[in-house]
Amino acid sequence: MAALGSGGHGGVEGLAAMSERTAIGLLLVLLAAACSASGSSEGDAQPDLPAADADADPPDDASTEEDADAGLDAVDDDQAGDDAGLDLPTDDAPADTPPECPPPDDEARGMWLWGADDVVDPAARAALFAFVAAKDVRVVFAEAESLLEETPDELAGFIAEAHAACVEVELLFGRADWALPANHERPRELVRRSADFAAAHPEARPAAVHFDVEPYTLAEWDADFAATARGWLDLMDGLAVLAHDGGLELVADVPFWWDGSSRAVDWGGRTKLLSEHAADVTDRLVLMDYRDTASGSDGIIALGADELAYAAAHGSRVVLGVETICGLMPELVSFCEEGEAAMDAELAAVREAYAGAPGFAGIAVHHYGSWRVLPR
Repeated sequence: MAALGSGGHGGVEGLAAMSERTAIGLLLVLLAAACSASGSSEGDAQPDLPAADADADPPDDASTEEDADAGLDAVDDDQAGDDAGLDLPTDDAPADTPPECPPPDDEARGMWLWGADDVVDPAARAALFAFVAAKDVRVVFAEAESLLEETPDELAGFIAEAHAACVEVELLFGRADWALPANHERPRELVRRSADFAAAHPEARPAAVHFDVEPYTLAEWDADFAATARGWLDLMDGLAVLAHDGGLELVADVPFWWDGSSRAVDWGGRTKLLSEHAADVTDRLVLMDYRDTASGSDGIIALGADELAYAAAHGSRVVLGVETICGLMPELVSFCEEGEAAMDAELAAVREAYAGAPGFAGIAVHHYGSWRVLPR
């Protein structure tokens, strides 16, 4: 106060100036209080931000920026916590994948399918796949000559549907006279077409090309067995090269009696049984082991034994095929008369006999058209 009263006229003017400053100061205090109240109200609405210490010294610029960054990090952490319970899409989310199919085993069944109607007709195709599922068929040998050339899109759709059901498809072709050298070009062309088809339809890739070429039905077989047999072997040897170049396997149907001693053939500088040569030039044989009983010297097990033993020793595979067509003679070649229950029992005995055998690649039934009407 002494300072206020000193200085005479200067003291009065100082007092007046002091009053002005006091009024301004009070106004500033009120404004500051109002701002503080407003800040508190807004601060209450912020998510978990730390409160400032009123007694602390004011932070320098650096610490203010650090605190601001910390506050933003806190908001980000809270947001991350909120999102943690949500199934949000990410770039790393796995795409839908088809069901994983088990590999074929010794109990897997194959089936011949002749004709295109069951492939191209929607109702017939649905009935076929229902049958395939009911009978646990894992490989379909589908006749494909006309399908490749006339309706490749329907063939691709058929194979894709089969894959979705864990069924493989082999493209089946067959004519007896293809065994003759003059007729080799047509089956070769079909293998090239099959490879082109497989490359163009990776989602519907066939497992193999499968040939049912039965030269013993030709007059040439009776006239010159060895020459006709060599023609068959030359054909299959060439088809194997084309198939492998296209990433496909080669499968061939052969009768069980090609392992007889009278069926030895000199081919490629080596004399072997025709069944052995056949195993050498193919990836897999389907042995037409057409008998209606499993056991006995003339049964399915015994008639396939030599082919399976050779396959095991040479790294190849053999499927044992059985017949269901009616009206064949002698009757023992087909299960038509015995019915499906008897066939299932005999095939179970075959599977038991060859379970784990390295050359055994399962059983196949000829064919869809006769099997589906086979009496139970």
